[in-house]
Amino acid sequence: MIRTNYPLAIDKTAPRCFEAQQKILECLAHEAKLTGLYAPARVNVGIGEEEFGRQAAELLKVTGPGPLLELVRAAPTVDAEVVEPVEEGEPWSNL
Repeated sequence: MIRTNYPLAIDKTAPRCFEAQQKILECLAHEAKLTGLYAPARVNVGIGEEEFGRQAAELLKVTGPGPLLELVRAAPTVDAEVVEPVEEGEPWSNL
């Protein structure tokens, strides 16, 4: 379709010049979708576990354990109770 419309599209004096140009653009867009040109690409954002561990160790060497201990102390406590496991076949509901 592109080859057929190309001569007409480049002839600016032709009455259907703009229609041919539009058809070529539609064909090119369809071809790009068909070949996956517009497909999203997977990108790895972040660092791996080894790199994270290395950077964390370097940071702890500089800052010491103080900031880490502050985070642990500031963590909220969870109020919970131990519940006996439900026996097999016993129906339960929280409604």
